[in-house]
Amino acid sequence: MNTKKKTWLQPPRFIFRKLSVFQMIDKYTDDDTISNFIDVGCGAGGMACSLNLKYGFTGTGTDFSETAIEAAKNLQSQLGITDIEFKLSSKNTTTKKHDLVTCFEVLEHVEDDVALFEYLTKISKKYIIISVPAHQKLFDKSDDLAGHFRRYDRIDLEKLIQHKGFEVTRFISYSYPYTNILKRVREIVIRLKKTSTDNADKIQQSKKSGVDLMGINRIIGMAHDWPYKPFHFLSIPFQKTNLGEGYLVLLTKKDNE
Repeated sequence: MNTKKKTWLQPPRFIFRKLSVFQMIDKYTDDDTISNFIDVGCGAGGMACSLNLKYGFTGTGTDFSETAIEAAKNLQSQLGITDIEFKLSSKNTTTKKHDLVTCFEVLEHVEDDVALFEYLTKISKKYIIISVPAHQKLFDKSDDLAGHFRRYDRIDLEKLIQHKGFEVTRFISYSYPYTNILKRVREIVIRLKKTSTDNADKIQQSKKSGVDLMGINRIIGMAHDWPYKPFHFLSIPFQKTNLGEGYLVLLTKKDNE
């Protein structure tokens, strides 16, 4: 397992999501069943690098943003990780299967989210973990600025991820109320900066969203997880509610497939 670590800045929402992902992997999967992963829409590479550092998984990160892949490779170099490959990929064309397929905060950026989810099922041997922003009623300028087509109500996400070859092992609404508060703060920052989203190109906005941190993220981003861990544990009792600002789902391939 790669244990070499250096300091790097993590936005708060990323940390909350990462801690929830670790919780899922620790509780609902056996490390021995996962040796490799692919992170589809890896952004700046934070989650892919975190999976390697914590579990020793080898993996691949793909993204259609040149800036994101460059940032991911820089982070990989800073952390001394050698067994992850970051690739620029404008289309989901790989057919190689992986034990774990992850796709964090990506489906909302894609107009045809059904096709993307179907692709995730085709390249997974065992597990899929996805995250999306929750509640369409919360859609605002910060979503426009990030290049989102939508947020997901629970019933719509459940419909999207229905698949004959996979079953939902865990479906949580994570990090309530902390990420809800952070979303409100981001919206205030956008209003104060008078950021315009008129005629925004969703493709270009999506390319920037994984690496261009806004306002509060720059101020309170953290190098380490520990300041957020108490808040994460306090949020766990709310995971079965529908209160959180984001959904996180673990799917397991059925034995007969």
